[in-house]
Formats: sequence, C-alpha cells, structure tokens
Amino acid sequence: MGQLTGGMWKRRLAAFFVLCLLVASGSALNVQARREKARSQFENAERMREELNGLPQKDRSRREYQRVTDAYRSVYYTAPDSSKADASVVAVAELLAECGRAFNDDKLLRNAIAQYEFLRREYPGSTHRSGALFTIGQIYKEDLRENEKARAAFQEVIARYPHLQIAADAREAMAEMDQEARGRQKPGRNVVSRPQQDRPQENTPPANAGETPGTPHGGLPLVTGIRHWSTPDYTRVAIDLEQEVKYEAGRVPSPDRIFFDLHDSKLASTLAGKSFDVSDSFLRRVRVAQSQKDTVRVVLEVDAVSDYSAFLLPNPYRLIIDIHGRKPNSSQMQVAQAQADPTSPSSTPASQTPSQTRVARVEGDGEQKAKKSQEKSQANVQNGPSSASAAQPDRPGALPAKGEIGPRMADGSFFSHSHPEESTKAEIA
Repeated sequence: MGQLTGGMWKRRLAAFFVLCLLVASGSALNVQARREKARSQFENAERMREELNGLPQKDRSRREYQRVTDAYRSVYYTAPDSSKADASVVAVAELLAECGRAFNDDKLLRNAIAQYEFLRREYPGSTHRSGALFTIGQIYKEDLRENEKARAAFQEVIARYPHLQIAADAREAMAEMDQEARGRQKPGRNVVSRPQQDRPQENTPPANAGETPGTPHGGLPLVTGIRHWSTPDYTRVAIDLEQEVKYEAGRVPSPDRIFFDLHDSKLASTLAGKSFDVSDSFLRRVRVAQSQKDTVRVVLEVDAVSDYSAFLLPNPYRLIIDIHGRKPNSSQMQVAQAQADPTSPSSTPASQTPSQTRVARVEGDGEQKAKKSQEKSQANVQNGPSSASAAQPDRPGALPAKGEIGPRMADGSFFSHSHPEESTKAEIA
C-alpha cells in the first residue's frame, strides 16, 4: 500500500473524532432515555403501591405484594443511577417486611434486611442510608426477636451517626431491650433453660401460610405507613393502621405543630425513627415515633394553617388528616357562604361520616362561633370497596376537605382546633 499523505491523515483523524462524538452523543441519549424510563416506572410502581394500600389486609395476597416489589425493582434494574433508584430499593425492603409480617414469614423479613444492606452497599451517598441501618436493628428487635443482632445494628448506628437523632433512638431501643431482659429475669425465677420463650409463636409455620394473610400478629395493632398529598387549598395525610384505634389530637405553638396520639398501637419496624419531608404551603414535615410503650405519636410541623380535621376510614383502616390554610380562595368563600345560608340547597351535607358522629365546633377568626351543639344524624354506612379503587377516598377531593367531623378523642367523641392556643397539651420534643 502506498503511504498516506498528510491531507489523508487529517481527514481520517477528523472522521475518527466525528465518530467518537456520535458514539458519545448516542450514549448520553441512551442514558437519558433509561433515566426517563426509570422515572416512569417509579411513578407506575407508586400507583400500584397505592392500590395495594387500598385493599383490605385479608385481600392482599403474596402475588399482589410480588407485583409491586417487581415494579420497584425494575426502576434500579433499568437505571441504577436514577434519582429514584435508592427510593425504589427502600420501597422493596418495606414491602418485603410488610409481607413478612402479614404472612408470618421470617424468610421475607430477612430478605428485607438484605435489601437494606444492598442499599447501604450500593448507594453510599443515599439519604436513606442511616435510616436503613436503624431499620435493620428494628426488624431484628421487633419482628425476628434476635436481640443480639439488633444490639449490634444499634451500636453501629451510634458509632456512625453519633450526632443524629437516630443515634438517640438507637440508645432508647437498646434501653428497651435491657428493660425487657430485666423483666424476664425477676428474682426467684429460672429462665435459663427455656430460651424458646423469647421467640414469638408466629415464628412457627402457620396453617394458612399460603396465598392469603393470616391473623394479625399478637399484641398491639401496628401503624404501617404514612402517605401525604398536597393541593393549593389543603394537605391530606393518611396514616395506615392494621386495626381501628382510639386517638386524640392537640396543637402547640412556637413552632406550630399538630400531634396525634394513637393509643394501644405500635409502630412498624420500617417506620421507626422516620420523618417525611413535605415542604408544601401548609405542611413542612411529618414525624412519627413510639412515644410510649403502647402509644404512637405522629407530629405534623405546619405553617400558615388555621384549622385541621381528622376521621377514621375502615376497610382497610386509616386515619385521614386534613390541614387547611388561613386564607381560603374565592371559591371556598362562596361555598362557605352557601353553607351558612340555611335556605341554600348546598347547605345540606352530601354525605356523612362512616359512623354516627358529632358536628365539630367551628370558629371563624374570632368574630363568631357556631352553635354549641347540633342534632346528631345517622350516617349512611357504606363499606369501602375491596377493589383497587378503595385507595381513592384517601386522596384530596374524594371526601369533604372541611366537614362535620374533627379529631376523635380517646372516648370516641370528635373535636377540632382552629388556633394553636386552644391546646392545653404539653410541649412536644
């Protein structure tokens, strides 16, 4: 072959650079396409999980859980570097733990732990990393009853994150284990030869460990999830419950917070030590903790909120909380005026609460107060649908944002708060 001239070398070198640019451009477009696909898959998985949450516990099968976990897995399989990848890993872990509790399956609980460990190993920069380590300890402590492994996880939390609130939660969890251990070893009792007493009965294979969930685990009903939606006029929070619980609410100022104490309940291991950043016009953050041995406290850090209401929905049970802004828009004012007019057809409520309730007390900027009491009305009780659409009543707009109901006290009565100073509760940490 003849030698290449200088001009030919330049042309070939230029062609090579152009080819490299095309390859790099195509690769970048491919990465962007994968990330967009992963985002779409994440949104689909979120919808599927919402539908699952809307099903009664008895209607949730292993197959349903598997469908949703596979949907979340597809996110980080498609684009491991997606902004939704680490959140999808956490969602898979939470669903595995929830399914493990529902079906009394220790293997699923251990798979959930493995999923949290995968998150910590593969996504070291994730904001979920510290919470994942703490949740590993909680699953060992609350679900598997393996206190030594739980203690090791909590000690690692304290060593790695000494200045975070989660370290204090880990110390408290270890203190609870120490207290339980002292309670089991009272003077005059010999418990050395009976280690099986430390294991809960549900660890034995249940008769119905197949496709339908068994009877809820022994002990207190769990608080299993917290969800939220934002609208221009109000924000809705849904607290998922295993069973019906009694609750009471209060409000304290400086900073403005609304809290709910759920009595005779326990926090699921996957929620312990968690907080949820909302940062919309009314709600900044939601915090949840086991404030007492038999009480779960949910704290809403609010801003520019005039009042709030809460009600319990069955099948499946969830506590719905609506918080409302101080400055209603014109459409809200028109609705309020129409409801204040006794001759207006729209003043009659379109629907009542799921059970017989008392009309909540309403105050309007201190200028007037509603009548102290109104006649009770019998509700038209309708059971929630067992289909995927059962989740829809949780969403804003599906039920009246403001209405005849307010937070329910421990005795079953309803009330509402319009101003922070009405609360006589003690300061919340």
